[in-house]
Amino acid sequence: MKIVLVNPPSLSMRYNRFNAGIPYLTSFLKSKSMFVEVVDFGQAAYRECVDRIVRSKPEAVGFSVNSYTTGLREILSDIRGRIRPFFIAGGPAPTLYEEDFLSRYPDLDCITLGESEETLWEIFRVLEKSKDPMPDLLQVKGLILNHRGERIRTPVRSFGIDLNSMPFPDYAPETLSRLNYYPLLTSRGCDSHCVFCPNRALHGFTWRARSVENVVSEIEKVIRDHSLNRFFILDDSFNLDLERAKNILREVLKRKIRIQYSFCSGLQIRSIDAEFLDLLKKSGCAKIGFGIETADPESAGRLGKGLSLDMIKTRIDLTVKSGFRPEVYMIVGLIGATVSSERRSLSFIKGLNVLARWFIAQPYPKTPLYDWVARHGRFFDPPDLGEGVWNGRPPLFFETPEFTKEDMLRTYYHANSETDNYLFLCSGNNPLILFLTGLFRVIRYNPRRTLGFLVWAIKGVMNPTKYVYNEHWVKEEG
Repeated sequence: MKIVLVNPPSLSMRYNRFNAGIPYLTSFLKSKSMFVEVVDFGQAAYRECVDRIVRSKPEAVGFSVNSYTTGLREILSDIRGRIRPFFIAGGPAPTLYEEDFLSRYPDLDCITLGESEETLWEIFRVLEKSKDPMPDLLQVKGLILNHRGERIRTPVRSFGIDLNSMPFPDYAPETLSRLNYYPLLTSRGCDSHCVFCPNRALHGFTWRARSVENVVSEIEKVIRDHSLNRFFILDDSFNLDLERAKNILREVLKRKIRIQYSFCSGLQIRSIDAEFLDLLKKSGCAKIGFGIETADPESAGRLGKGLSLDMIKTRIDLTVKSGFRPEVYMIVGLIGATVSSERRSLSFIKGLNVLARWFIAQPYPKTPLYDWVARHGRFFDPPDLGEGVWNGRPPLFFETPEFTKEDMLRTYYHANSETDNYLFLCSGNNPLILFLTGLFRVIRYNPRRTLGFLVWAIKGVMNPTKYVYNEHWVKEEG
């Protein structure tokens, strides 16, 4: 049976660079003797990707869909006009929006909920064996089927897959060559109860981690097979089990593996100590970040993260003492936010030696933040996705009477410029436009930081990795 897995276009910079879910699905399905082809709209022209799918004549096409995916309706229509495979969508957006997602994309035959490795394998086995698959598909857990206009939900699938039993992800060599780093996932899930985070809907209520040996074996394989020693760690909670995190780094040092790495989602600030920071430094960590989200005392009490301002300051001071300038990730517009609460949050952060990156809140279904906005605010329909995150045209999803869309944008630009994150003022698709849009916004929203922006822009041209992205890679000798 021939299967095509598709990474559709996305406004997310990360998903256009790589989609970590698809390599895991690919390797898992290949281990079950399935023939899998991958088509990535982030790396080729639209028409070329559609033509590749059609030429493959697959029996099934699976789409990995996130909140910033664009053009899915057009892709489905263009393919269906020429061939008729079984269409499946999985990923964060189908899992969170469920029946509403199927209503938006009626050409889909089904969606998968949660982690999809075993679900897809069971779907494909049914399609391979049966000319009338519907009765058997009803026995596959973790689906919502679109059958003759009716939505049919199958039994819930538990989040129980053993990560140590999974084959290593199948990244295409050209993808790794283009990235010049390897996306590494050592665990799934998180134990926190943050009001904005959909992690539990996506990965279940239990944090699951790979063994030290399994992780380090993958690192060694990557270095051996791809000559890559840079890693981008994707975990939401790499150091939730602090001793396991230390043991991974100890084993890297023990085996004298020369690597450099940074963390996609940062580290859990409540789970660090001096020894861990020292191991990070010695083993090649290029950047440290922490999810703080808010430093307003009242807002922090509603966050569900269990952090105190004293803990934050103590851990930040410890990190700086260890030789890092950490990033902190903040969110504008959480439950009960106002202009005043965001000012209090900014005031605390400015007292720390950090680079702060401020994002605008996105209320995901199945989260307390979403429920609160539904009661107290107004969702934008459709949302203004702007140019995605990490730029000067951020996505906007809602407003409240106490914190309007205009309040959010003013706070976003002001806070980012106050804490040296000028990148989030810039938008566009070439260096001159990025500079001009950033200059315009700093003059409009925080003119006293104009000189700081100009200095940052000059340094960013000379060394964007260090001054724009705050990553301190060590140049390899030889």
